[in-house]
Amino acid sequence: MEIWKLHASAVHFPIALSMAAFVFAAIAYIWKDESFTRASWYTTVLLGLTGAAAILFGALTLIKMAPTGDIAKAAHLHMWMGISTGVTALVQFVWVLTLLFKKRTLSRRALALYTALALVIMILAFTTGYLGAKLADMS
Repeated sequence: MEIWKLHASAVHFPIALSMAAFVFAAIAYIWKDESFTRASWYTTVLLGLTGAAAILFGALTLIKMAPTGDIAKAAHLHMWMGISTGVTALVQFVWVLTLLFKKRTLSRRALALYTALALVIMILAFTTGYLGAKLADMS
């Protein structure tokens, strides 16, 4: 199998992790349970690592396909949504790594912000995935 074809398979794990990170963060906020906060943090770290691989495979796919016309427009929309998702997830990834290495906890307000950011990442990931599926149908 050519490595550039792995994008479609590689994206499912980060999408699921984005949902898990949000769910853990929301439970942590509602139940005021630090263990769920930590679970969300570790899930976010995995999301960052697997998301980076998915983005790399996506870039290789775009280069290899060299789409034109309507497919190129859809591919570029999907690409920019993926970049938006990746940048937003990178912000949260760096935030989590900082918290983990400094052994800090979050205030209630910061946990609310963290949970909201996790929700935004999940929505971006779902939207990007939807656009990718539509792109696959066009190809």
